[in-house]
Amino acid sequence: MTFSFNLINEKWIPCIDMHNNLVHLSLHKVIDEAHHLVSLGADLPIMNSALFLFLLAFTSVTQPLRDLDDWEKLYSRGSFPQQATKAYIKKWADRFDLFDPKYPFYQDPQFGKREKDLKNLKSSKKSLPKSIKGLLMHRSSGSNATLFDHSFDEQEKWYDPAEVARILIMIQAYSLGGMTSASIGKDKYYKDSPFSRGVTFFCRGNNLFDSLMQNLIPAEKDIISHGKADGPCWENEDPFVDDSGEAKGLLDLLTLQSRRILLLPELTSQGIMVKDCFTAPGLSLVESFKNPFYLNSFDSDKGKVSVRPFRFRTNGVIWRDSNVILDRTYKNSDPPITSSLFYDLQAEGMLQNNKIRLDLYGMVTEPGKKVIYAYVHEYFDAPTVYLENLTLFEDLKHALILAETVRTGLYYATTTLASYKIYPDQDLVESVTPDKKMVSSLYDHISMEQLFWGSLEKDFYKLLNSLPENEDALEAWKSALENAARESLEAAAEIAGDDASGLKARAKAEMRLNYKLREAFNPVTEVTK
Repeated sequence: MTFSFNLINEKWIPCIDMHNNLVHLSLHKVIDEAHHLVSLGADLPIMNSALFLFLLAFTSVTQPLRDLDDWEKLYSRGSFPQQATKAYIKKWADRFDLFDPKYPFYQDPQFGKREKDLKNLKSSKKSLPKSIKGLLMHRSSGSNATLFDHSFDEQEKWYDPAEVARILIMIQAYSLGGMTSASIGKDKYYKDSPFSRGVTFFCRGNNLFDSLMQNLIPAEKDIISHGKADGPCWENEDPFVDDSGEAKGLLDLLTLQSRRILLLPELTSQGIMVKDCFTAPGLSLVESFKNPFYLNSFDSDKGKVSVRPFRFRTNGVIWRDSNVILDRTYKNSDPPITSSLFYDLQAEGMLQNNKIRLDLYGMVTEPGKKVIYAYVHEYFDAPTVYLENLTLFEDLKHALILAETVRTGLYYATTTLASYKIYPDQDLVESVTPDKKMVSSLYDHISMEQLFWGSLEKDFYKLLNSLPENEDALEAWKSALENAARESLEAAAEIAGDDASGLKARAKAEMRLNYKLREAFNPVTEVTK
């Protein structure tokens, strides 16, 4: 039986319209109506990010831009020209059908027939179907943990074509490497997908058209193409031929097929559904590759330079890294290509925004391991004056350094609390030496560091927006830091209890915190003779 689900005209992309309603639209409709849509509306942050990457690739080929002048002409229209989209679709429509027998979208129609597949398969064996849910890191299947749901391996999960299309796009951009059950037994070592280990930076506009445009990179700004024949995967006769580990350009990167997949659709009482597929490792990039959508820092050791992408913290407080995000000195880092485009557009007067508004997407993972703790989408908005005024930027850095210094003081105070709770007589008996492991264990139990950072978020953004015009903003920030530290220590002391040892521990901890706060807000300046 022949199946068909063409992404051009089927409704599969979740969007938020101007009335804040969730609607599902076809690819063609999303591009034509982008100026009437607020944003994408998928359930998972990394799915929204992957869909946005895909839309960037699609708009880049339907609306090719040579330089900033081309960008300005297109942006001034306020919407994407429909004729250009129609012309491209007319030429490539068959490449967007999920179940096309020759060019199934984002899949490998030669699965099991390639030379390496035949070599890895014994003569009597065939490729083994694997569940779609096994590709998802938030679903329980095989070695996947039940971190995000409570399903089990024996529970079958069916997906309709719209869901499968979104999943295909997501896993190509966001999947972790490691040994994983595959359809071809000997071919089961997967590499990280290109956007899986760092934070992807997008500039956010007033609507979907505006957002796409602010991230649509003209050819002259493509820093990885170097004149190579770049293009999206669906235009290639066989996207898996070139496994050099190098991206030919931004389009190749945006649509890189990190997994070889072939869907196995079935006709059910609910229509076309998919629960299984063939899967194997696909294309990967060399470890030294610098993803231009990341904020990349560089470390040099004995002449060897390593790339370190900006990552989310486990506590999820993005504003702590405001100085890194807004830093334009670039001493040991490269800014995201999207932020660089924003700076160029502002400098040329093509954008006149008083704020830079960022969408930051990624996963909190265990470095080097196939372990994921969270999918993350953070918003970060800041006045553009921080990008232009170095003195003001240094004031902001000072405010953040103060916060880290106070946090350190809170750490020492809470450690004192834990230590005296366990050994209340340590200041009286010289021979008593607190056991570091026991103290550390109690500290982990009573620590209120997350409360400290969380309670400061509102005050920080008040500082961020008022510092350019209010001389008293820094003093207000100091008061907020002191209050947050004292409240966090108080919460920890409540856990420690109000018995004799708990009360003594509280008194000692408060003394330690008072000293550390005086030290933070009144640093002693050494006088050089």
